[in-house]
Amino acid sequence: MVEGTLLDRVRLGARETPDDWLWPWLDRDGCPELAPGETLLFRFNSPWVEESQQPRGVRDAPEQLMWREKQCVVHVTSQRMIWVDDRPLRQLLRGTRDYRTAGQLRYEWLFCLICRRDADNRAENTFLQASAFSGEFSHDVTFAADPAWVAEVTQQVLTAARAHGAAVARDTLPPEHPRVSETAVDGALEWSGNVVASAGLPVLALVGTHLAAPEPGDPCALDEIYHPEGPPLGYRVQELAASRADRSYARLFHLLASPEPADAKTLGRARDSLQYAISLIPDRNPSHLNLLGLAARNMFDLTDDVAELAASIDLLRQATQMFDSQDPDFPGALSNLGVSLQTLGNRSDDVATLYEAVETHEHACETVRANGGDLHEHLMSLAQARLMLFDRTDDIEILRQAVRDARRAAAEPGLAPAEQAEAAALAARALHTLRNEGEGGDEIFEGMISEARRACDLLPKGHPSLPDHLSGLGIVLASAFDVLGDVRLLTEAVSVTELALDTEPPQSPGRPTLLLNLGSFRLDFGRANTSKEQVAAAVDAHEQACKLLPADHPDRPVVLSALGQSLLGLFEMTGERRHLEAAKRASLAAVDAIPEDHPKRPAILTNHAAVRTAFEDA
Repeated sequence: MVEGTLLDRVRLGARETPDDWLWPWLDRDGCPELAPGETLLFRFNSPWVEESQQPRGVRDAPEQLMWREKQCVVHVTSQRMIWVDDRPLRQLLRGTRDYRTAGQLRYEWLFCLICRRDADNRAENTFLQASAFSGEFSHDVTFAADPAWVAEVTQQVLTAARAHGAAVARDTLPPEHPRVSETAVDGALEWSGNVVASAGLPVLALVGTHLAAPEPGDPCALDEIYHPEGPPLGYRVQELAASRADRSYARLFHLLASPEPADAKTLGRARDSLQYAISLIPDRNPSHLNLLGLAARNMFDLTDDVAELAASIDLLRQATQMFDSQDPDFPGALSNLGVSLQTLGNRSDDVATLYEAVETHEHACETVRANGGDLHEHLMSLAQARLMLFDRTDDIEILRQAVRDARRAAAEPGLAPAEQAEAAALAARALHTLRNEGEGGDEIFEGMISEARRACDLLPKGHPSLPDHLSGLGIVLASAFDVLGDVRLLTEAVSVTELALDTEPPQSPGRPTLLLNLGSFRLDFGRANTSKEQVAAAVDAHEQACKLLPADHPDRPVVLSALGQSLLGLFEMTGERRHLEAAKRASLAAVDAIPEDHPKRPAILTNHAAVRTAFEDA
């Protein structure tokens, strides 16, 4: 058996679920079990059956043989063609094989049926071929046929397929349903020499299959690989679409919740599947819209397409308007909308959008307070939104509210250590920002250092978030040193930043920032203690950070400017002009690389002026 084709391994036994008939289950005699309302019309033997595939829409693409099976029995029913290998039954009954090889082609999936024979009427060149479309590929399933009956069998299959397609279109599909129809064959097939006779059949747009291999742990993998979803007689399209929507929802949820992010193509395919399924359902489900909005924001993260972000906001607005205020999923939808608004406001520097994001998160918190639930996550989102809004408005009251929200989040009962650590780190960052604005006195320093230490103490060694929290602690300790002048704070800042580097994976994108901070702390420590060794270590850290960043990295100018400052410090300690010349090169490269509108450009220009002054005075 070749994985990923129309072929399937079929077990013996009773069906486990009502939908199991979609796979060709067999009884002990090797006959397929039929669906409700399905009838067996006739069967015929085929010396062989095979499947080939080729990409759709690719000119002159070669066909690829996927599998070939000998000695098959083909069962023709009112809804599908089912083929079963005829040879292994005796082996199966003796216990030497635990599966039968079988496959099926439902008429809903069928595009056209083709019969061929050559002028010499040779049996080995006479066959019946069914073609089907699945995702990006077309498939040809070919049955060997006897020239004496191939035309009759073909006509019977076409008649059954036309009748089934007409019944499904009449009974289960609304008039506006998208489908493709080809002209059906009327009357008997006529043969004359080397002839190809073909007939088009309805192609119903209810099949959401693709060629991707199953992903580990994907709950919908088996449903998505080559198992058509055409409805049995008696089903209604809304029922089928609702079932498909549930499966598509589960698959999309799995992709978004997976620790390994999906690529844009996989995520887009899963999203499109859910969008199509819910388009067939009269009553829209806000949970589906919420997940689609979340998927659109993830697509923006992958593609940087602002249209995806706008779509995310539109879908999430619809979802929040449809949810009942008592629904436990309502606060989560509000939070998702708030994050998308934050992302758009930050991207476009739109203060009004950021204000709306804050209001949306506030609404989520109010809903949780009224109905019960986990308030911690919503307070965290609210604090982060306020910090982002403060960056654009410099409104100190917004910053104070962010501090209160973060501290309330850290104080919520029943939190896991990692959740407490995240809240404490956010509170430390908010307090640090507040102190940088000149607010508060010693109690602000004590508060931000206490929260930053708590964030580190709550996590065990080896936790993936520990390097970030250690880095945050180093930043607030160095900031406190700048005001208080206590060298012990700077000593601890160097120590915890070194520990963060030791625990950060070697290839982590966070290493350059850690090295940048470590070099700056060592430079301050070396100047405070007149330690040439510490200043030389600062130069080494900044040089390592530069080596880790490519020439076009947006953070490289900041690191080059810091390197210029540490080299200037080393020149001040040693008096060696080569360090000053290196400082000038690094500083000038930083000025040349920093964009005119970059927020760090003024600081880089100030650093460069200091190096230039020292060079002129030397």
